[in-house]
Amino acid sequence: YGLPGPAMYLSEPFGAPGLFLGPMVNAVPGVGQDLAVMLENIRIDLAQTINQGQGAIVGIIDSGINGMWVPPAQRVAGWSEDGSDPWTDPVGHGSMVGGILHTAAPGAGVIACKVSSLPDGGMSSIGVYKAVDFLAGQALVLNQPIICQHSWGVPFPHSLLSPCGTALNRAHRLLDESKMVISSWAAGNNRDIHLPGQISNHCSNSCRWAISTGALDRHFRPQFYSSQGGQCYPFQPVAVATTFGVLPWGSGWMDLGEQGGATSSCCPQASAVLAMMMAAHPGREFAEYRAALRMSARNDMLGVFSVYDPATGAGLIQADQAINAVPRARG
Repeated sequence: YGLPGPAMYLSEPFGAPGLFLGPMVNAVPGVGQDLAVMLENIRIDLAQTINQGQGAIVGIIDSGINGMWVPPAQRVAGWSEDGSDPWTDPVGHGSMVGGILHTAAPGAGVIACKVSSLPDGGMSSIGVYKAVDFLAGQALVLNQPIICQHSWGVPFPHSLLSPCGTALNRAHRLLDESKMVISSWAAGNNRDIHLPGQISNHCSNSCRWAISTGALDRHFRPQFYSSQGGQCYPFQPVAVATTFGVLPWGSGWMDLGEQGGATSSCCPQASAVLAMMMAAHPGREFAEYRAALRMSARNDMLGVFSVYDPATGAGLIQADQAINAVPRARG
């Protein structure tokens, strides 16, 4: 694409100032409680009484998934850029995503797409393109739509001067309109801490064919890093979820403090709800699932009394209400 420097092709899991990886805390009593509260905050417990995502398939494009987080019965397929086992994770980030997703929607099938991780912690953008292509192929082979879960990001369409018509955006639009692959992205951790409200989203996760999920803290306030607004389509994030504390990471649990797992850990919560919506109401237009997620979200719970807010989108996800909203949703 003629872009200068290798850094233009790299993304990092927590690529924002002040974000950190904490200690592993596998032996701490009550491990997993923070994740349980996060999911209760979006009413996953109520949604699971309707369904648990049975029959839906989520393709996770990330650093791989440690097999402990997704049982063999739920593994639909796997792909890796370097030929290694996609059900291994040398970084840990993909395991966080997979662990959250499976906990929230244990009936959903999972495809692990392992993109190469480079020595400096970056991810191959070309590998992301190949992974999306693999998911499109799986949608054809399996003859059913696939949710593309992406919590890592493609960094180079990041400037307002960059064109929005990148190959990845065009592919996502075509796959969406063909009812093959629906895209669920993390909103991004690139909000400028000193300039809150700056529109700093990446291009692909702020196009109108993407579900983009932002981050709240345990007190339902926007996390300091969570991107606001959208570069290509202003109404992003679509909605928000909470993140904090001890979360899955690699082969165990990591204490990520009050920052939580960033928007990366909120995206699989939305993807799980999307799987439940598709399980309950298969065959709908993808725009209707997005509309149902928006119309059921609650901004009033966050002290925001408007239909849309740049920091919280349509509001806090309400999983059970999103499922019930699909029949009356319009794109």
